[in-house]
Amino acid sequence: MRIFKAKKNQPDQFDSLVENQHSENVRQAIAYSPLSQKNYQSLLLATFLVLLPHFYYLPIAQTVLMLLVLAFWQWQILKKGTIVQAQKGLSAKLLQYGVVLTGLVIIVAQYGTFVGVDAGCAALALILLGKGFELKNYRDGIIQFNFALFVAASAFLYGQGIFTTIAVLIAIFQCFYGMYQLQSYHSAYEEVLVQDVSVKQLRQHAFKTVLKLLLFAAPIMVMLFLFFPRFPPLWSMPSNSKQATTGVSDSMSPGDIANLSQSNALAFRVVFDDPNQLPQPSNLYWRAMVLDDYDGTTWTPSRMTRYNYGMLPERGQSTWQIPNWYQIPNGQSAQLATYQLILEPTFQRWVYSLDHSVSQFPLRMKPDLSIQSFGEIARREQFDLAYILPKPRANLELDDLTRQHSLDLPEERNTQTLAFAQQLFQQQGSDPKRYANAVLNWIRTNNFSYTLSPPLLGDERIDDFLFRTRSGFCEHYASAYTNLMRMVGIPARVVVGYQGGKSAPDGASWEVRQLDAHAWTEVWFAGEGWVRIDPTAAIAPDRVNLGMQDYANQNDAVFGDTALGNWSSSNNVLIQARIWMDYASYQWQSKVVGFDQGTQRDWLKKFSIDNLSEQLIVLIVALITAIGLVVWWLSRQQKVKRSKLDHALENLSKRLQKAGLERQPNEPVLSWLKRIQLDNQANQRISAQQQLDEIIQQYAQHLYISKLPDEALSKLIKQLDQFE
Repeated sequence: MRIFKAKKNQPDQFDSLVENQHSENVRQAIAYSPLSQKNYQSLLLATFLVLLPHFYYLPIAQTVLMLLVLAFWQWQILKKGTIVQAQKGLSAKLLQYGVVLTGLVIIVAQYGTFVGVDAGCAALALILLGKGFELKNYRDGIIQFNFALFVAASAFLYGQGIFTTIAVLIAIFQCFYGMYQLQSYHSAYEEVLVQDVSVKQLRQHAFKTVLKLLLFAAPIMVMLFLFFPRFPPLWSMPSNSKQATTGVSDSMSPGDIANLSQSNALAFRVVFDDPNQLPQPSNLYWRAMVLDDYDGTTWTPSRMTRYNYGMLPERGQSTWQIPNWYQIPNGQSAQLATYQLILEPTFQRWVYSLDHSVSQFPLRMKPDLSIQSFGEIARREQFDLAYILPKPRANLELDDLTRQHSLDLPEERNTQTLAFAQQLFQQQGSDPKRYANAVLNWIRTNNFSYTLSPPLLGDERIDDFLFRTRSGFCEHYASAYTNLMRMVGIPARVVVGYQGGKSAPDGASWEVRQLDAHAWTEVWFAGEGWVRIDPTAAIAPDRVNLGMQDYANQNDAVFGDTALGNWSSSNNVLIQARIWMDYASYQWQSKVVGFDQGTQRDWLKKFSIDNLSEQLIVLIVALITAIGLVVWWLSRQQKVKRSKLDHALENLSKRLQKAGLERQPNEPVLSWLKRIQLDNQANQRISAQQQLDEIIQQYAQHLYISKLPDEALSKLIKQLDQFE
């Protein structure tokens, strides 16, 4: 450096070249300086927090593999101060390759491809973990943090729920915190610790700084969210994951719905346009599908029911169409009570709806009175539906094929039930309606019980249930009742879905949970069409009148020895906590994630913004205003912060420029003072060394521990002004 300075007759470009070369050397030195134990710990925590929301969706084997690697790294950091024992050793490379290849094999075995949301995100998470084996210096740490931000954002490909968002925000904060710590304290950690500055104080300083930076970005983010035009996605990626599957399946055998009813997970939410039009709890039957084919064990939809696609409303039509299989009672006009269904992912086609509901495009209405979507419902969806008032009649005419499917039974099965049905039917004068009521009365008066943990049934399931165990859940009663109807020539079928529900904490929506899964019977009577008859109401009327959630709270015995029965009796607080969590998720989904193009357009109309041009103008003005306010506040804070101490440090840097000891851009003050200290030691300037030691100690005290009194601060500034 002294050789360069001696050539004063060289052009200014030479001095500029020397300074640029010096700055580049400093940057290179910083980029390849080794990481400290604190840096490794921060990187490990960021990696874990980024991977945490992915663990729910990754294959179990890959999750276990990653947790083992992270635990191994933590052990290495505590023991060796680094992630791997020998960064350049063959053993470290073998371990890295082994982990990555094992993860790739797991991904291929699980998904059979690397294409798609699930496989792609799993591969990204694995690459982030594999990159961790190569962390050696400052440059590697910055790259790892930036890649971690990308992997964190990929979690939103799975879903945009509130809890995923919270997890991702925590991970992003840790990444920014780690980067700030790495850049600001990378070379200063050991120096400030010598000056009695605790790790806690360093962390508090970094935490406050990163939090301020994110708060500065918040106004701009809000402006973009509110005013940036919502465009439909240009592309989409297929998802193979079905981990979020909820709801009833397309078959029913004893025990299936009982298993669903042991879960308190949310199935769907309903919002009525007019809360006063919510039916009474006993009429809240949420229809999924019709099961009309019975093999003696399992109920399934017949081919005719499954593949009859019914009626598809016209695209873009705003009026509701009532299918011709509904007949309104004479002298009355049809009215519609509209509601919105917010359905959790089911990976099935059927949509849960109140009996006698109609839909609009893209849902189709089927002659069996159910409603179905075009494709599988793979994410939370919202549908507009309406149910018909007054209650209409359905399918007054029954075609031969439907009648046949509604009467079919396996031959030579349940002979005891067959004999009983024929005898009771004759006693009622072969009158279908009298017979249907007589069966209900017989169930009501013959010691039947309602439970989720009934005894096992033999091969003749209906005989066994009606004449031996007499204990069961809704599917037992619906299946037995439908058999009793068909045995005497009355068309009947099983309907599965949900019954009941409960008001959300705010009273503005209706929550239906897996606990409310239900099965009932529909019987066809001449002149009346399909009529709903719920035999469960004969033995457990409160199950229908109150809904399963309230009924279960009042009667824990219904769960028997099941897991939910043992858990719910002592954990009501946790159940209520889950209800509030679901409600928070709903609010996030409807107010934030659901802020789509239509919602944004309606919101902007409140401010008389009617077209895209006006929207863009408002967006630009709002952004300029928000950025201007942030810059103004920062500049104001900067002026406030440029105290006499800052001016003294700046003047010292200018005085030391001739000696090549000026402060470099973004160089921590303590690192700079330490560099001056080393130069003094090399030149054996003892008096200046003692003076500098006191300056470093007082500055660290003032910045990291507690503010110096005015007298001591003035003395520090005076020392800086006098230092040469």
